[in-house]
Amino acid sequence: MDRKLLNFYASLALLGFGATASAAISQSPVTGSTDGAKNIYKFLYDNYGKKTVSGVQTGDMDGASALKNQKDFAAVVEKSGKQPALVGLDLLMLTGAKETDSWYQSYTETCVSLAKELYQKGGIPAFTWHWKDPSRETEEHSTKAKFDFRTAFKSGTTEWDKESDAYKIMIKDIDAVSKVFLRLQEDGVACIWRPLHEASGAWFWWGIGTAEQYKALYKLMYDRMVKDNGVNNCLWVWNIERLNKAPYDENVLEASWYPGDEYCDFISVDVYKDANDNGSLSGYFNKIQDLMGSDKMIALSENGPIPDVNNMHKDGAVWSWWMPWYDSWGDSKFISQTSNSVWKSNMEDERVITLEDMKDWGTYKGSVVVDDPCTLNTSVHIEAECADYKGVEVGSEVCSGGKAVSVQDADGYINFEFDIPADGNYDIILGGAIPYDAGKVCVVKLADGTSVEVAINENGPHTVGTFKLKEGKQTISVVPGWTWWVVDYMEVNPAVVQEVKPSGITDSKATASAQALYRFLNENFGKNIISGFMAGSMDGSDGTFKNHEDYKVVYTKSGKYPALGGVDFMNATGQSAYGANASWYTDYTQKSVALMEDLWSLGGIPAFTWHWRDPSYETDQFYSRYEGGQLKEGDTDFDFTVAMNADGSWNENSTIYKNMIKDIDVIADFFLDMQKKGVAGIFRPLHEASGGWFWWGRQGGANYAKLYQLIHHEMVDVKGVHNLIWVWNPQSVADTDWNPGEDIYDVISIDIYNKAFDYQSNYVVFNNLKKMSGYKKLIALSENGPVVDADACVEDEAMWSWMMPWYQSWGSNFADQTSNDEWKKVMNHDKVISLDEMPGWEAYTSVDQAQGNNGIIIYPNPVNDVLTVIAENALVKILDISGRTIASTTANGEEKISARGWEKGVYTAVVISDKGEKVFKIIK
Repeated sequence: MDRKLLNFYASLALLGFGATASAAISQSPVTGSTDGAKNIYKFLYDNYGKKTVSGVQTGDMDGASALKNQKDFAAVVEKSGKQPALVGLDLLMLTGAKETDSWYQSYTETCVSLAKELYQKGGIPAFTWHWKDPSRETEEHSTKAKFDFRTAFKSGTTEWDKESDAYKIMIKDIDAVSKVFLRLQEDGVACIWRPLHEASGAWFWWGIGTAEQYKALYKLMYDRMVKDNGVNNCLWVWNIERLNKAPYDENVLEASWYPGDEYCDFISVDVYKDANDNGSLSGYFNKIQDLMGSDKMIALSENGPIPDVNNMHKDGAVWSWWMPWYDSWGDSKFISQTSNSVWKSNMEDERVITLEDMKDWGTYKGSVVVDDPCTLNTSVHIEAECADYKGVEVGSEVCSGGKAVSVQDADGYINFEFDIPADGNYDIILGGAIPYDAGKVCVVKLADGTSVEVAINENGPHTVGTFKLKEGKQTISVVPGWTWWVVDYMEVNPAVVQEVKPSGITDSKATASAQALYRFLNENFGKNIISGFMAGSMDGSDGTFKNHEDYKVVYTKSGKYPALGGVDFMNATGQSAYGANASWYTDYTQKSVALMEDLWSLGGIPAFTWHWRDPSYETDQFYSRYEGGQLKEGDTDFDFTVAMNADGSWNENSTIYKNMIKDIDVIADFFLDMQKKGVAGIFRPLHEASGGWFWWGRQGGANYAKLYQLIHHEMVDVKGVHNLIWVWNPQSVADTDWNPGEDIYDVISIDIYNKAFDYQSNYVVFNNLKKMSGYKKLIALSENGPVVDADACVEDEAMWSWMMPWYQSWGSNFADQTSNDEWKKVMNHDKVISLDEMPGWEAYTSVDQAQGNNGIIIYPNPVNDVLTVIAENALVKILDISGRTIASTTANGEEKISARGWEKGVYTAVVISDKGEKVFKIIK
């Protein structure tokens, strides 16, 4: 449906229909279909008139790394407790004026990935195409498009002029669509395809002509895709509609636009009724049968509220499937036009088919059983048992060919060799199985040392991430993190990497200091990496940053101090902190805060972690580790959900809830004291979310999110803490269920401990975090062992906002995991910010808040490539640290000065005008 007509449609009742089984319906699809398409068709045929397939249309794909993370799919699950069996996907971003834009390409790739996942799970992908203006003159698919397909006809006929520009660009677009389906076909995936929909309504450009002209266009698409390009994995749907300006009524459905029985398998209609109108829509159903006969199955291909299953069967209007439009874009929220109770009762009814009811199609690469699994190999798909491996071949019903490889020894491996067609970004997908325990960790590794951990959590595909691969033969290895994991196959598909566009600081009441800190992080993100280091021991600390043993070790090794310092509130709360012998704990916390206040005064960035000790006060632990099903001796089994009511809300009268609020308030008070002093910082609570080794990570993602939200609410809304940049720190990129909400965190971060002297950029995880945060958040490496190599980060486009190796003290020696030479290199790199290169918070200005004095404005500061000076009739001089003039110009309005050749360091800008001489400190 055209979203630009959203409000118009929302007030009108669009068309819809259903069907009962009939002997006249063909038992096979119209094309020479693949086995997968035949199986879907037979499934729908067998259930027609008896059961209806549940569906949902998807919209927003940001963060949709898997079906469960797609907002509309997840909305149905949340409302009903069940998964829809059919999922609508739109190729609207595939072609058009912005077809080369990375976001548009990524949207299409996500649709393809979700289609594969759905089909592998036994579901039915259903594609629509809001075909954007083929002329590329507009981004419209409505009649506002500048394209007129009728100009591709020979004059006075519906015969195509194959030499016309209009014909050629349509063929180009149709071929692009064909390539998408051929990729799916190669992987054994079949789907439903509904092109050129709602045609006679004439709100889309393909409906501006006559019925005969439209039918010629439909047949052109069918013939090109099926007969010329060999697309045989689609079941074709023709979508009946009224004539333009006719009333919204089933009695005005227009049958004359029907392309013919040989061109479609289903007839569908789109009907949008008022919210909570869950009638059967039998009027549309019966009218379609009257107009079209009973030889095609009938579906409700778009709708608002779903037709209630009891009404459908009572009225004899049992649609093949229904598919409410999405909630994720626009204001109409079509999924929400059905109440939760109706969603639940329908999805639990045995006459409504959900994904949980579906069986494996038997043609997907992850499920087909053959004598020789290697026959399943393609240029993008290799079976594990056909690769070079050291492991055990095992049988598995959930794996392709019924076989997979289990790596059980520490020196085991599976080496997949792919012939990469061109340099570029590629998504690596690992098919896994869990005949043993879920969560087994393996490592996917390239020959150049790039690696990323993958937890095998379920049967089926696991998206490892986006890798940079070179043209030619490439070996991609899977090696143990843990052992006893099972791999079915590996796939490598072209990928598009999007840019991050941070959405801004989330706290609308943020202090000026917090705003300045966020601006600094934002302006440097993607350009520079902020150096950091964690502090451990506070013994001997005098509260000054440069004298602390952990920060001094960085200076000793590199000649520079880190710009960001980390401390821990782990001793601020808990059994011992509140006990009779609390002095050491109190002293630790006070020294930690003093360090951060001193760092802020030096122009640095304080970063706070909180290893939250057991709020029951029965132990002093934050660890909650289990080995062999038994709690490790000395750890806590504290369960914060005992402070929740049965409905998941907080029981504010419970002792545990009160204890947690007490602890949160203690931390909040420290931040409030700093807030009064103008100090801001970064706060990373409940870190390493799903790791399971801390008590806050043992009760599942939904409960974790509630706990994070509680901390944020108590600190920000109740206590008035507004001097923080909030960090959400998932343990892995699979932790989407643990997201506390993008409106309460500013930075997404990850903790990565590579082996000593492994300085890889970790760009695969960086790219995964981009997707995970919807390309809207700053991305940081909040804990690490060895540093990341700055040159590698630049080359791999993985410019972490900051990195923070863990402490050297307490015998941890993490600083020693980076060689002295690498420390010198990274801390003196022109893309790494050290403490001496920080602008100072009193002097710091940005594009948004430029330095200004008597009408003179200079920005940004720090400067990257260009310094902008706004002044009237002024002489501008730039002096280096020795006082030498390195640039001089006259400004009369806005003047831009190139800083590209400047060395990294501190500079002075002197502006002389009739208002006097003004001096500004500039950081490069």
